Amino acid sequence: MADIGRLPLVAGLFLFVFLTWRDLSMTEQSSHLLLRRVFEQYTSVLHEKFPHVAVEGDNYPPPAMRSLLAQGLSVLKLALIAMVYACLMIFFISNAIEGQLISTGAFEISFNDVPVWSKLETGRIPSAAEMFQIIENHMRFGQSQTT
Repeated sequence: MADIGRLPLVAGLFLFVFLTWRDLSMTEQSSHLLLRRVFEQYTSVLHEKFPHVAVEGDNYPPPAMRSLLAQGLSVLKLALIAMVYACLMIFFISNAIEGQLISTGAFEISFNDVPVWSKLETGRIPSAAEMFQIIENHMRFGQSQTT
């Protein structure tokens, strides 16, 4: 079973991938909006100074090669994020499997260097009441031998 303590890390990674993907898709739109605002501010300033001048403007498209390179970089970034995510998942899953393979869940309980419980022998964990009873019996037995 996976460690629940890692859930925030995995959730954070999902959030990071989602936000990066969203930012990549919004970059062109946000830069267009920013430039549009700047253009409108310049238009407003020009109309105040020269009210009779008509101002027209539009976005000038980037050269095809630069646009293609920008799209390629976006795809490369997403591919790298996916590879990092895959590596992290392999690490966490293999760590969980490794932990399951080496964990026996067994333990020994001793009281005054005398074994009082073995999960290997009984196949189960003692209840708190059983453990208290065992320790009390050993304490009584130890006291009866000293008197």
